[in-house]
Order: sequence, then structure tokens, then C-alpha cells
Amino acid sequence: MALQETLKNIVLVGSGALPVVGDVVATTDPVLLSPKVATGSLNAIGSGALANNSGYVDPQNITAEFNINLALRSPVSLGVAPESSKLLKLAGLVETLTAGVTSVYKLGGITADGTGQVQVYNDGFTRLVTGASANLKISGKIGEPIKVEFSVKGVTMASASAVANPAVTLNTGNEIIMTKADTFVVNGVTLSVMDFELDLAGTLERSYTTGTNGFYISNFAPKLSITAIKTKITDEAAWTDLAAGGNKVITITCGPVGNQMLLNIPYAFASDLSENDDKGRVSMKRAFNCENGGVANSNVTITLK
Repeated sequence: MALQETLKNIVLVGSGALPVVGDVVATTDPVLLSPKVATGSLNAIGSGALANNSGYVDPQNITAEFNINLALRSPVSLGVAPESSKLLKLAGLVETLTAGVTSVYKLGGITADGTGQVQVYNDGFTRLVTGASANLKISGKIGEPIKVEFSVKGVTMASASAVANPAVTLNTGNEIIMTKADTFVVNGVTLSVMDFELDLAGTLERSYTTGTNGFYISNFAPKLSITAIKTKITDEAAWTDLAAGGNKVITITCGPVGNQMLLNIPYAFASDLSENDDKGRVSMKRAFNCENGGVANSNVTITLK
């Protein structure tokens, strides 16, 4: 008896078109789909009998929710689209490429339903997810690769089709590692950071009417959290900043130029702050709302260079 294996897993991602083998992404966890079929129940009274229920199914209303987890990789060459390019577009980011220099991503990309398509192959079977949109989280921990998580919602089919896994070549870009050489600067003050997470907090809505079937992003509420070791005197000002309100400029630089991720947040509003013991040192967990200061789509800029 042949048992199906989870690790024979291939994921292709398209934005605005059916993905092809060149759109493969190197995932860190298997992507397995669990479709949900829309069903209901109708109680027909009037026959003089109780429990006269009958079920029904909407065959066009089959959805899937799943995560695609990657280690963030640099583009093969500066200024070209990275491996995660189309997933970033599914998450509502617009891409600007400057050949030989940078790949830049900001809010305001494609958010209409029907634009994202994800083809998942698993050990000789495949499902296609259409009308897909995603939320993005970027996280880092000192001494580890930067991680990206795309939480995807889309429309699919109930049963997988028997199709052989295609032959693909994975991206050769390097992983971006968070190290002690990286810098985290909040309003001119450099922090000694242990970990961070940026969550775009995109709101994924369903469009399901005649002629439409998919998900779109209706809004964002980007948030950043940072855990750092407290420096005496210097970092005490964080409490004053929290009480005073106002926006701070935050820049996060991970990796050297050529294999670097840069996050720019020009209007970070401090929303929470706590202190904890970390093996005899004080750690500070700080949370910020990433605002735009009245400048559309300026909340967060992600630059690969």
C-alpha cells in the first residue's frame, strides 16, 4: 500500500496569472490544504413530521485558508524580483525594482479579488487556489534567518487532481540572517534587540456574488513589536515617550549590502511597553502602530538591497 508523503511538496505562486514552474518558492514547512465546503440545512415543515431536515451544498463555495512560511532570501541579483515577489504582491504590496540597486515594497499593491493564484503539488496530486490574498508577517531572532509568513485565503476545489509533481529549480538567493552587526534605531537611539515582528495586519474580505469569487484586502493596520535588552538610563526614556505620545522614526537594518533587508517606519506610535527579567537582565518589549502621518501608503517600506 502506497502512503502519501507530506514532504514531496511544491508550491507555485502567481499574481494576476496562473503560476508556472519558475514561480516556485522554497517553503520551510509543507503547505497542505484543507478545503471548506459551504453547506446548509433546510427544515421543511408542513408534512406533519418532525426532524424533516435536508442538507444542501453550494458547489462553487469551496475555500481554503493556509500559511506559506519562508526564510527571507535576497534577490539573485540586486534590483530584481526576489523569490517572495508574488507573495508580497498577494499581501497588498506594490513592487518597485531599480536594476542593480534595490527591490522596494510598500502598501498599495493589487488588492482586487481574483488576482492571486497558488498551485500546491503534494506527492503526485495538486490543487489550484484562485482569488487569493494574504496577510504578511516578518520576524527575526538574533542568530537566525529572517522569517516571513503569508496567511493566505482563497477559493479552491474539493478534490485534488492527480498530476505528477513538476520539475522545478529553487531560488539561489541567500538567506538574510539577523546578527549582532544589525542595527535597530528608534528616534536616533540604537537598541540591543533580541527579536522583532512586523505584522501588516491586512484585513482579508470575501467577495462572493454573481461573477466574483475570491478574497481582497480591505485595510491594513501594521504593527511592530521589538524585544530588546534595556540599557540603563538611555532606555528609561522609552516610558517618557510612551506617556508623551507622538510618532517616532524606526529603521531596522538586517544583513550587509548585497544581502540586506531594510525596514523604514517613519511614523511609529508607541502603543505598549513592558519590562521582564531575562536571566538577570531587564528586557523591554515595545509595541508600535505603524502610521502614515497623512502620506498614503508610507506606513512601512521594505527594501532588499
